[in-house]
Amino acid sequence: MTLVTVDFEADWGGRRQTYQGIEEGIPFILACLAEAQAKAIFFISTSCLDACLPLAQRVKEEGHTIGSHGHKHKRFKNWKEWRLDYLQSMQLLEKNLGIKRPLLYRAPKFNYIHPEHRYSDPKGHTSLLKHIWTRQPLREILYLHPFDLVKPVSKAPDLFCKVWYSRPTEARERFRKIVREMAPSSS
Repeated sequence: MTLVTVDFEADWGGRRQTYQGIEEGIPFILACLAEAQAKAIFFISTSCLDACLPLAQRVKEEGHTIGSHGHKHKRFKNWKEWRLDYLQSMQLLEKNLGIKRPLLYRAPKFNYIHPEHRYSDPKGHTSLLKHIWTRQPLREILYLHPFDLVKPVSKAPDLFCKVWYSRPTEARERFRKIVREMAPSSS
């Protein structure tokens, strides 16, 4: 069975720095998961909490696992900077959502692999968009960004982004199908 993980973060990939993906994508993701009686892991970038705290609280209330996706959502040049960002994200998740450590952690762009967290290593992962656009087969872990599922309000600056994020309806339907396949069978 495929496990679903969601990177709860601001929009990127040629879009303006907005929360459109969270505001529109997270409710859709939660509805699909609820319909299938499935759970997911949401890796929250804590820089989003001020703007999107009610949706983060909803994720927790609906019984999904919450992990850290760092705070600033960037690659760091040295371990000390990374560690400060990691600790800040952990403190904010505890303060805002009451989640105690240790938590699951997935570094932005998989730039740090935690030896005890298989979710932090890109091996075994399939991106929802790669699965759709390149027909990459599903692996153990499906990961997506909420903005993968919404039509952007702004135009992408380059051809790659225009193509990659141009089919949100197809992404929604494929995600819904994958989650339905996760549903417990009625015996």
